[in-house]
Amino acid sequence: MEINVSAQQDTPPATGSFHSRTLLVIFLGVIILGTCLAGAYFLLSSKNNPAPFSRETAQESPAKTPAIPTVTPRLVDYNKRLFNPTEKFIETQDYPQELLRLAEDELVGLSCSPNYSKANSLGDNTYGYWDEQTETIINLTDQRILDIVSSANRVVPGNNIASIQICDTEDRKTFAKYGVQLSGGGAGEDVYFAKVLSGRTLGGPLFLSGNQQAAYFGCSKPLQLTKTDLLYYQCGGEGNYSIYKVYLGANPTLKKVIECVYKAKDIGELNNFTLDCNNYSL
Repeated sequence: MEINVSAQQDTPPATGSFHSRTLLVIFLGVIILGTCLAGAYFLLSSKNNPAPFSRETAQESPAKTPAIPTVTPRLVDYNKRLFNPTEKFIETQDYPQELLRLAEDELVGLSCSPNYSKANSLGDNTYGYWDEQTETIINLTDQRILDIVSSANRVVPGNNIASIQICDTEDRKTFAKYGVQLSGGGAGEDVYFAKVLSGRTLGGPLFLSGNQQAAYFGCSKPLQLTKTDLLYYQCGGEGNYSIYKVYLGANPTLKKVIECVYKAKDIGELNNFTLDCNNYSL
């Protein structure tokens, strides 16, 4: 019996198929390398040339908080005298010569707010003034003055600031006059004068007791300011009128310039008065 044995040999791969796979690997490698180089170029370009501002980028990146302005809005229309020197202070009484003899070049322009008063009818902590032209109450909405009210409430605790008035000067200073209602009710006020410092806070105030008749009805009429920071203010009302000079410099002082009081000529003639004035000025 004859047995035929056939030798088995490995069949080599086809030459064309091997070359195709090699080219495919090389092609894929080139694509991957190109993609990496393109990505690296994009990242470097983004750092050196940030994207321009657009509505889309603004929505994606929160805006920075703007810095608080260092210069707050100020009053305008400065005047060196807030009274008419040719008119009488009261009735037959002239303004004191201490005010009148000051030359224009010795004065600084003033611009003052209305004298705002706390009115319960307007709601808690609401201030306003009576506008004679419109015959309506104008509410205080100026945030700068409201901040000064808050500062005054810290100086005089109790949230009892009854009135507020500020004056800006041409040489960029600010003064504040505020009143605190006297205990027991009524219209009387203790009056304070202070310089407004940076941040809308108040310096140490000068105090004028409302128990003095001359200031019982408060102070609401600034008259003039000298270049040496001497502020003249008219106070009082209802038969008692006065002018004070307020110095808010290094050594603050408060002095009465003049006081005029209506007095009955005779205790039995209450409707017959005479005007009695005392001039304390130099």
